[in-house]
Amino acid sequence: MCRGIMAVCLASLLAGGAMADVVYFTDSSNINLLECWNPDGTSGLQLAGLWSRCDRDGNEWERGGYDPAYLTRLISCAATGTGARFDRGNTDEGNDNRWVEFTFTFDSPVMIDTLVTSWRRDANHCANNYQWLDGDRNVLVSVSSPTRFAGDSYQVDTLSNGPVTTSALTFKMYLDDNNNRAGDDPNFYHMAELLGLGAYLTSGNQQVAMDGRYNIFYEETNVTGDFDPKWTDHLLGDVGGKPNETGSCVWEFSREYELTGMVMTMYNDGRRINNAKVEVSDDGVKWDEIWFDAAYLHDSNNPYIQFAPDTTANFLRLSWSGITSPVEITEFQVFGKPAVPEPMTMTLLAVGGLALLRRRR
Repeated sequence: MCRGIMAVCLASLLAGGAMADVVYFTDSSNINLLECWNPDGTSGLQLAGLWSRCDRDGNEWERGGYDPAYLTRLISCAATGTGARFDRGNTDEGNDNRWVEFTFTFDSPVMIDTLVTSWRRDANHCANNYQWLDGDRNVLVSVSSPTRFAGDSYQVDTLSNGPVTTSALTFKMYLDDNNNRAGDDPNFYHMAELLGLGAYLTSGNQQVAMDGRYNIFYEETNVTGDFDPKWTDHLLGDVGGKPNETGSCVWEFSREYELTGMVMTMYNDGRRINNAKVEVSDDGVKWDEIWFDAAYLHDSNNPYIQFAPDTTANFLRLSWSGITSPVEITEFQVFGKPAVPEPMTMTLLAVGGLALLRRRR
């Protein structure tokens, strides 16, 4: 009899474990797939890059790899002064960049239809020519302008031929007149300061799991207090919002999360937020501090801040005080996953229960 009951229980537990739901973001098309961080602070995507330099006559004389910090900056929503800077080619100084490209490789093919490119919002800091390529080097977007891009330097490109499924994306930016990309005016800008890149899923075509690699503020928006929506509007290169001298804001989550880390970037490398503190709570009454910095100045090369293991919360609070210098938070991201048992955990519980029954018998 006991064996029969245990068999039923074991089967139920195993089935429950095997059928444990994967939690997905409600609208995955809102998520910038390039802003993906592993819990250890490394990028959640495979990254690669190339650059080409030219001499004073515009002839290529060198080609090679890139500074890995560039790609880190491009997926941290860095703002003015913290992006990836490239001098334009064919200048009197020589030895400048002719073109540069960044490649992001996904775990599995994704279906995208929107790509975003952002430059510093100042004159003379936009490249005039750029392309997006798929994993087979097919051109998805090709933009060439004889002058600076009209209006804002935040460019949104929706694929004219419809959604594309690809396992990789490459952004290529041209910086001189000598690569069959007509339109660059060497007198119009002196450098290109690329602040951020974005790629977005076609709505309704694919889901993104809440696995700790993507910012949960795409999903969690119930926030009160001294909160500026610009901190989480997810616009690349946004100038951000200025906090008051003293303040705090609280997120009440829709579910309990296991939090892994955060990214908080400033308008530029010289702006600090004083007595910055992050606390978590189970009930919104009792709070535990998980991070503090008396004068936080984000590192644009290493923007990810890792939390201690097993940090779980139903509430999160960000607070600050004693701000006397200009501060603008351009992005506040928090990473985590729902705190639910994994299938293997359920299996182990079932096996453990069977072993306990045998011992008792």
